[in-house]
Amino acid sequence: MQAYFEDVYAYQQWASDAVIRTMSDAPSLSPSAITLFSHLLNAHFTWLDRIEQQPSVYAIWQEHPVADLADLSQRAYERTFALLRSGKYGTDFSTSVRYQNSKGVTFANTIREILTHMSNHTTHHRAQVARELRQHGIAPPATDYIYYKRTPISE
Repeated sequence: MQAYFEDVYAYQQWASDAVIRTMSDAPSLSPSAITLFSHLLNAHFTWLDRIEQQPSVYAIWQEHPVADLADLSQRAYERTFALLRSGKYGTDFSTSVRYQNSKGVTFANTIREILTHMSNHTTHHRAQVARELRQHGIAPPATDYIYYKRTPISE
């Protein structure tokens, strides 16, 4: 399970970095692209904070300058890999974590469920950012998982 999540998050980091590079190189961006990418990073940090039972570092919809996105993303993935490799949550990540959502309602989910949600949430909003880029004449990078894994075969 650890190796699986390490692969998932290595892919997520690769894909997010590609989008951040595109955003950084763009002559102009729609405000919603910046808002959405900031949100996906803020949520990533929030879920890590919930797992580690710490106060949230960022507000869910807090905006960050495009120039800060690469550093924030790097920090988010460093924390994720540290969590995955810590051994603190076992090998199957079935430890349950109690947390409050942004409305103050208490829930409990396993770390495995949270890690799965975090990955899906990132992919969802990264696709929204890609749509925003495309609508503003900027070609988004190909970020499908298969592009990350694909190896050409010489014949």
